[in-house]
Amino acid sequence: GHFLNTGQIFQRILLKEKPDIVHTHNLMGLSFLIPGMIRKLGLHHIHTVHDVQLVEPSAMILKEKEKSLRYNGLHTKVYSAVLRRLMGSPQVVISPSHFLKAFYSARGFFKKSKFEIVRNPMTFEVKAHESEDILSKKNDADEFNFLYLGQIEYHKGILLLLEAFMKFVENSKVRATLHIVGYGSLFDTVKNSAEKNSNIIVYGRKDRQELPELFSKMDMTVVPSLCYENSPTVIFESFAFGIPVLASNSEGIEELIREGENGIMFEVADLDSLKEKMKWCTEHREEITEMSKKTKLSIKGLSRDEYIKRLEKLYFI
Repeated sequence: GHFLNTGQIFQRILLKEKPDIVHTHNLMGLSFLIPGMIRKLGLHHIHTVHDVQLVEPSAMILKEKEKSLRYNGLHTKVYSAVLRRLMGSPQVVISPSHFLKAFYSARGFFKKSKFEIVRNPMTFEVKAHESEDILSKKNDADEFNFLYLGQIEYHKGILLLLEAFMKFVENSKVRATLHIVGYGSLFDTVKNSAEKNSNIIVYGRKDRQELPELFSKMDMTVVPSLCYENSPTVIFESFAFGIPVLASNSEGIEELIREGENGIMFEVADLDSLKEKMKWCTEHREEITEMSKKTKLSIKGLSRDEYIKRLEKLYFI
């Protein structure tokens, strides 16, 4: 079958190249037989977990249904048991978040592995003048700008955000705009809603080089995710540009937000909680300006060079 062929190809490569170290990432779509081959050949194996795919094949667990049979039934237990055995215990397992490490440890994965937290590196550079410009451009205009940057998908909380924002604007004298950047299966739905509301601007996709100008106009980035997250890049991007984050207190996200310092949190999937926090943002501009000055502290130690240094140490354990 398909998996065996992938496995055979991989085995041939390993036998030919004889690497000292094999570093695997998500194996879904390749073959879960690969860790067994690495073990059989006695190679030093490092694996990085990025999501919950070893327990839930869709790699997504909605917070509101976390206790449901969908994620805890017999089929999930059987799937997890098989994957636990196939993955075994690589010498080192890396997780970018405390949440994902705890998630797998609690389910008996990687029992003999050295399990380390290494945050994903910043894969882009923010030039000093770009983020300085952002702070100097912020004026005390009476308009407040919220940014949503990400997939336009249900599990990312985009519909919740739209509804909360519309209700908030309806009952508020504050001038606020929601800027939506990204693409996904709900793009047309979101665009149609926005057409009826002059306070919402939908852009579609934007290139990375367009981000500095985009962030320069924003006051707050909103990350309203409804599902377990690992370590969302958008949060670090926002911090790098000096923009605090309003985020749902979903697993994986809450460990990145220091309340009142680099952002604030609302109750995951709770419309009123999100609406209230948006209102708070518009009424506490000074506090948000203070947060903007501190967000950079949250990305210390996340440069590519520092990431590589951490990896090298783990490679030669």
